[in-house]
Amino acid sequence: MTEIVAGAVFERVHPFTWVSDHQSSDPADVVERWRPGAWETTLIPPDDACAACHGQGLVRFTVVSIHQPPKYQTRVFFTRHFVDPEGGIYAPAKLHHRVLSKFRREIEEFPFRYEVVEL
Repeated sequence: MTEIVAGAVFERVHPFTWVSDHQSSDPADVVERWRPGAWETTLIPPDDACAACHGQGLVRFTVVSIHQPPKYQTRVFFTRHFVDPEGGIYAPAKLHHRVLSKFRREIEEFPFRYEVVEL
């Protein structure tokens, strides 16, 4: 089992979907980019469905600190950086927190099954 301490960095494979976003109310102002996550749905015969993405990149978790408040579960505070399939880095400036058990699951694998559908 991997030790989770302040300053530790974890990486895993993460799905990315190619999307077109409107940057303003002008319909011609469209930007295409990689979006973290599996957003499309694909049908699997005979009657099953699965999330789909267009490529795989990485997600990097950096542990900032770990705290165990009295009478509560241990919390892990961390930042998250995405590396898209082309090597671009997307790093929102946000501090996340999870209970220790959920953080362990999150650094191990994406939370649901998905398939990669090439563009």
